[in-house]
Amino acid sequence: MTDTDGLKTTAAYPEGGVASGLDDDDIFETFRLMDGVVRSKKGGAELNLSKGPRVSHTPAARRTRPPARDKKASEEKLAGLRVLVAEDNATNILLMRGLLCSRVAQVDIVENGAEALKAVQEREYDMVLMDKQMPVMDGVEATKRIRALTTAARKLPIVAVTADAYAGARNEVLAAGMDDFVSKPLTVATLCDAMVRCLGKKSVAVA
Repeated sequence: MTDTDGLKTTAAYPEGGVASGLDDDDIFETFRLMDGVVRSKKGGAELNLSKGPRVSHTPAARRTRPPARDKKASEEKLAGLRVLVAEDNATNILLMRGLLCSRVAQVDIVENGAEALKAVQEREYDMVLMDKQMPVMDGVEATKRIRALTTAARKLPIVAVTADAYAGARNEVLAAGMDDFVSKPLTVATLCDAMVRCLGKKSVAVA
């Protein structure tokens, strides 16, 4: 992984990515638990990720799995994608990378909207996964500025990935020019399905 001007590039990892040994349920259960810690102790929580996240394993007999879906077909559509992730939370970055690296060709990570705006003008991407609340420039403003560009980057599919749960959150990000919306805590199905829905979309600039 390289880090240049805030841009962190992660090459795709074979089978399981950086979270090798964990299945998707483990990854997103960790996301749910750790995201809850951050929310409940906002302003005072300190997460030390130097030794990796703690994973709470639920016995297989207790797990409730979603209905079967054509996972292979969906994930085949994601192979080869160059994805930019705009996310400022270290835990979320770790888990998003763990999911994406085994499914797409390239994952670049930036930590605020200003860096995302710069990245899409300097590199070619197939999709952006955009957090809504970030320092320096939030995801809504970054999306508006991307849509105002005069280059091909203005048509990039952008998926909002946000913890905002209030009623108008979805309408707000769609009005800003994002193409889809998924809320945290994530599931593999909801994120991958949103990405597949956005493939081939030709977004238009918001007036």
